[in-house]
Amino acid sequence: MALPYISHCNFEDGTKGHFTSETDTTNRLDIAHYSELARIPGLEMPFNGAYCLRLDLGTSNTDAFLQEDTLLDLAASGSIWFRFRAWIDPNIAMANATNLPLLTLQSAGPVAETVVGLRATGGAVNWALGETAPTSRLQIATLGEWQTVELSVTLDSGAPNDGISILYVDGVQVSTALTGLDQAAITQVSLGAVGQNAGVTGGIVLIDDVIADDTRIYGAFASRFNNTTSILKSRHLWVGPGELGDISLISGGTDNVLKVWDTDIASTNDPSRLKCELRTSTANEVVPYFGPPIKCTRGCYVEISGTASAGGPRAIATIKNAVGWGSAGAVRNYGSKRFAIPSNAY
Repeated sequence: MALPYISHCNFEDGTKGHFTSETDTTNRLDIAHYSELARIPGLEMPFNGAYCLRLDLGTSNTDAFLQEDTLLDLAASGSIWFRFRAWIDPNIAMANATNLPLLTLQSAGPVAETVVGLRATGGAVNWALGETAPTSRLQIATLGEWQTVELSVTLDSGAPNDGISILYVDGVQVSTALTGLDQAAITQVSLGAVGQNAGVTGGIVLIDDVIADDTRIYGAFASRFNNTTSILKSRHLWVGPGELGDISLISGGTDNVLKVWDTDIASTNDPSRLKCELRTSTANEVVPYFGPPIKCTRGCYVEISGTASAGGPRAIATIKNAVGWGSAGAVRNYGSKRFAIPSNAY
């Protein structure tokens, strides 16, 4: 585990996170709350927590994406890894030989230099990889289930045209590496639909837990609903009423802080919703919680802050019980009945 990651966006504060900008002229891309998803028959819940990115393929085929302009720049010969979770609607409508880019690494222009996405061919929807469009290294997508997608990129060093891209789906490499790529330096990365083919006309794509780093990230087989769980970034542990058995802050810098809030919208405004606070003034220290189980009524949001290093900050927590947790069905059942607080305060 290589911490801290170059970037990590889990959408758990209901925003686009570290992404610099959003392009979406037809309002088909949003950060969706689990309660919104729960009211739409057939949609999955976020991979973790309360929010995920939602892309509606049927509204239009105009570009709809989040863009990162600085954190993920890559010079000649540079290497980078990406990992994200994706759920593809079983009712996705893609004409044969059409593409849907979902992760695009671009040089100035912008010009696509490596693209991961979906391609319909032979009657199947496939995960695919390409230099300018997702057209090769096909692996049939499992529709209606969360999948873990990883991309390894070693950028072209210049004249030799020796760029390499490798695609992994659920921890397994898809076919052979894509080699001999002629690429320029990466200046921006886009997540979402960039150049969606007109033949892609319906369905929903959900994306969650997006990470980039200089080494492989793994995590393809991580359980969504494990009682004891690692927390690498602020997020909701569960939604709805529940109890937190124990939690420990694992510090990186000397100013790391962990707070547990009773909320399912990442609200940290009301101090009366603060249930636990752990602090450290020592690097690489483990700070455990000593006390009875922590009860939350709206949800459990763990906020982690402070200077990061290879040690942390991160946390390990044990969930004692929770209504909106344990399965996607449990989250959906609670979400479909969730009532809004006036002004949606927490």
